[in-house]
Amino acid sequence: RAHGDEGGAAAAGFIVKPPNAAKGRRIRLAATLADIDLSDPYWDKEKPLVQTYVDRPLLVCGLKTTMRVFALLAGVDPARVYVFRNGLVRICSSKFTRDKSTYHDHLVHLTNCDLHKARLGTDAVAAFGVPDADFRQDNLKSDIRSYLAYHRAKTAGAPEPDAVWARIERVVLDTMLLVDAPVTVRARREIKYRWNAFELVGFDIMLDERFEPHLLEVNHSPAIDPDGWLANEVKLDMLRDMLRLIDADCSHQDALRAAYSQCQPALHDLRRLAADARAA
Repeated sequence: RAHGDEGGAAAAGFIVKPPNAAKGRRIRLAATLADIDLSDPYWDKEKPLVQTYVDRPLLVCGLKTTMRVFALLAGVDPARVYVFRNGLVRICSSKFTRDKSTYHDHLVHLTNCDLHKARLGTDAVAAFGVPDADFRQDNLKSDIRSYLAYHRAKTAGAPEPDAVWARIERVVLDTMLLVDAPVTVRARREIKYRWNAFELVGFDIMLDERFEPHLLEVNHSPAIDPDGWLANEVKLDMLRDMLRLIDADCSHQDALRAAYSQCQPALHDLRRLAADARAA
């Protein structure tokens, strides 16, 4: 269907994403397959993934939204996967439209907050607000619990939040099952003590206007750095649950604090270098 049915996937266009990029960098949108120029050096350099663009997303006050769902792989052989029943909602700063002539405008179509900060400035993003006092928000973000409750209260036909979570968890489980065999083989080979080995994974999922979840990508190193009061609240709750589930040994707290303190100078230098690179 993506290769010719104008009433199907091709009508929606395509999104082109480099596999090793982050923060919305180097993403492109194409209205048709004919707009994808394989002679462009971009393709050889980036080796991007092409996905059908989901052009009927669930909106908040006309703005596109996507979700970051946290999942914990807490064991292998057998696999143990937990989904944190909250997470972050990312919000675009410009009104959504299905008009393909706007595909160049990432503020309409991409929800990555770092991209919006780079285009608009940190202060403008902090000051931005969805025009509804009932919507919980901060820095172009909300939390999934509030987001689903908001739609349940205000969107006709919106399902119960538990029903949406069941759909999301099905997406996470199906995805993890796809990689269960190779992950298990590698864990057996490389991890000597597996009783509390774990991996925190970030699933980027978008709900469409029928509240059906679509998997956008999976991040093996999701950002957990501080980023506003609302995001911090969600991340701290998630980290507390994660540490309880992996049975972290509290007797090592002093050693962990000492190691963290030793890392601080290096982390400071890395942040400075990253800031210099962005400025350049």
